[in-house]
Amino acid sequence: MDHVRVKRNYFQWLNLLFVGWLMISKSGASADENCSNPRKFVVCYYGAWATYRTGNGKFDIKDIDASLCTHINYAFATLNNQSYEMESHDSYYDVDRRGYLNFTDLKQNNTKLQTMLALGGWTDSNDGTNKYAVMVADASKRKNFIDKAVTFLRKYNFDGLDIDWEYPTDKANFAVLITELRTVFDNYNLTLSIAMGAGKKHIKSAYDFSVLCEHLDFINVMTYDFHGPWESVTNHHTNIKNLRRTYRLLKRRGGCIDRMVVGMAAYARTFQLTDPAKNSTGAPCSGAGDAGPFTQEKGFLAYNELCESKYSDYNKKYDKAAKTNYLVKGNQWITYDDRATIRIKSGWAARKGFLGAMIWALDLDDFRDECGAGHFPLLKAINRKMRPG
Repeated sequence: MDHVRVKRNYFQWLNLLFVGWLMISKSGASADENCSNPRKFVVCYYGAWATYRTGNGKFDIKDIDASLCTHINYAFATLNNQSYEMESHDSYYDVDRRGYLNFTDLKQNNTKLQTMLALGGWTDSNDGTNKYAVMVADASKRKNFIDKAVTFLRKYNFDGLDIDWEYPTDKANFAVLITELRTVFDNYNLTLSIAMGAGKKHIKSAYDFSVLCEHLDFINVMTYDFHGPWESVTNHHTNIKNLRRTYRLLKRRGGCIDRMVVGMAAYARTFQLTDPAKNSTGAPCSGAGDAGPFTQEKGFLAYNELCESKYSDYNKKYDKAAKTNYLVKGNQWITYDDRATIRIKSGWAARKGFLGAMIWALDLDDFRDECGAGHFPLLKAINRKMRPG
């Protein structure tokens, strides 16, 4: 009898051991799966001024496919250089025509979407007044800015604020502002992010990652415009070599990669070649390329402008080292990403552990399917890597 009892207990013990091993194995597999497939962000910027473009370049809130984004940032609010409070850049469109409210209403059919307001941008940050530096350096101005920002965001049903100061000149006090914003925003369940410069100079001088990584929900890294017609030779403004350098520098500086979103450009940078016969990467250039029909800006072309027939006879080339395309005709040299190169860069970002990818901007993608690859082909390429299935 004792022998039978011992034998039975022995097999019960083996069974328990086996079940425990299975549970641990399943738990381990699940953990690995969660680590390799975390929820990725797809952050989309919307340039509200696109409503004033003409023809096929005109883009309004009704043209947004919100299902392709986890967050959409309305660009831009501005900082008043007298009161140091956030205000509408275009009150006629933003307020009178219900731009803000129509935008935040996108959540009605997309319940997981966050609609955020972006403050700043290149033009507002560089208006000659130094207003952002003045505001962050003064405790009373910071408090007033924060209090009024909360009221502003809640009035128009925004889920949070994205600060796009290009670029912080007061590293310490910018960190203080972020800390104080976080404290107040937590009381209202508001999301807080920034748009961050990706150049070596800015990463080293503008951002205190020990503070930013603790208090920001995520960071949009502007990994584009590494090169442009302001330089003396042609180069790719989204060259993957520069993305890799930025990644390595961020790691060395203590950047929180798992809270950072890699920027993808839905636009080209264009150059005017000094000698059309010399048209490879690194060729001498004498300035910006011709403006496009929609954006009307020299040195810049929206991706949807490249679908126009004017560019159909350009010679398209692929720079394997840069993982980027370029077009050449006469003295015009155009560097840009298409669906294939966006997928390459998005896949790279996902493998490196970034939180996701963002696109500048919705209104520059081929939202009308002029290229014949479907609506928002670049944004869909990002989703394919960041949110497969």
